[in-house]
Amino acid sequence: MLNRILGITTKLTLASFLLCTQMQAQADWTNPTCFPPCNTCECLDGFWGDVDYLYWKIQNSPEPVPLVIQGPTLTIPGPVLSGPGTSVVLGSQKIDTGWRSGGRVTLGYWFDCNHCYGTEVSYFFLPNKTKKHTVSSNGSPSSSLLLVPFFNVLTEAEDSTAIASPLLGFAGTGTLKLVNEMQGAELNVLTTIPSDFCGSRLIGLAGFRYWNFDEQLTFTTNSPYNPPHFADTYTTKDKFSTQNNFYGGQLGLVWDYNCGCLSVTAKGKIALGAIYERLIINGHLLTGDYNPFGTVTEYPGGYFALPTNIGKYSQIKFAAIPEYNLDIKYQLFDRMQLKLGYTIMYVSNLLWAGKQIDRNINPSQATTYTNALPPMLEGLASPQANLKTQTLWVQGLNVGVEFNF
Repeated sequence: MLNRILGITTKLTLASFLLCTQMQAQADWTNPTCFPPCNTCECLDGFWGDVDYLYWKIQNSPEPVPLVIQGPTLTIPGPVLSGPGTSVVLGSQKIDTGWRSGGRVTLGYWFDCNHCYGTEVSYFFLPNKTKKHTVSSNGSPSSSLLLVPFFNVLTEAEDSTAIASPLLGFAGTGTLKLVNEMQGAELNVLTTIPSDFCGSRLIGLAGFRYWNFDEQLTFTTNSPYNPPHFADTYTTKDKFSTQNNFYGGQLGLVWDYNCGCLSVTAKGKIALGAIYERLIINGHLLTGDYNPFGTVTEYPGGYFALPTNIGKYSQIKFAAIPEYNLDIKYQLFDRMQLKLGYTIMYVSNLLWAGKQIDRNINPSQATTYTNALPPMLEGLASPQANLKTQTLWVQGLNVGVEFNF
């Protein structure tokens, strides 16, 4: 689909450029299709604004660690990751949130009649989108054995703990849910760079940029005993939330090529600054199995969010955000243009939620592993918050209208 989008955009750009070149051969400064030079007295519209519908795609979220494996039932000791007959059924794959709809609004003002000096403010958003994967086993004698695999730092070997077992008679469900969203705003000053070529204009921009990307990855399990153990509760929740807020200055160039009803605008810019990254880890177990009255009680720690890494963490890193936009415009009415464009953006440094899971586990600290109360940490404090960073890109189409008033 991306190749098709790029092909259509390229063909439209070349066609418009060739048409404009033919028309510009007969153009002069008295022609209203030409941009007047900065030393003329012609007065153009001062305010302008864009409203765009965005159809963009954020790159696939990086793969988390293996969360659930399926293995042979009659194995002693229990199945482990990469062991004979085992396979990963949840996790260990990139998560595709697909294409999503969003919006962008831009408002600008030229301080002089000839559009030599101006300013613009812009805001865009891509609303949150959710992706969910679930695996389950009903705990019957013919059902699958499902386990959470981990590296045991006490034994220094691969290990696992069951969330569904036909031998012990309890069912199990594991669910991975990912949610992310993006938004950004910028404020720029504009200045026209003098040019003698009629119909073409080069504009320099400088300003401030804010950009935000939030993501949440939640791993939940539910492992109730089958009848005659009625109303049994055994659920866990591991939640890894990341927040990325970029603040920086940016520079860029805008090239306008205008001829009559058709025009092309290309914009390239790069923002350099600091990105404030925040990680929040939470996890718990809800069960009545360890209460003599059967009362459901919350215990700290799930399977990967445990007492040694539960908490809030932050760091500040340098980041760069280059962006490129290409728009083809058609003059529909005197003060309104239709737009079709393509945008690609890159972010050099950010936290993805899925990369924050550490599978090096000290099982002594959590009831989910010991099946006993109270759990006491013995040995190495693991897992830890790792604050791993990676890059991000986003791209897509924009369709909108531009007003001059």
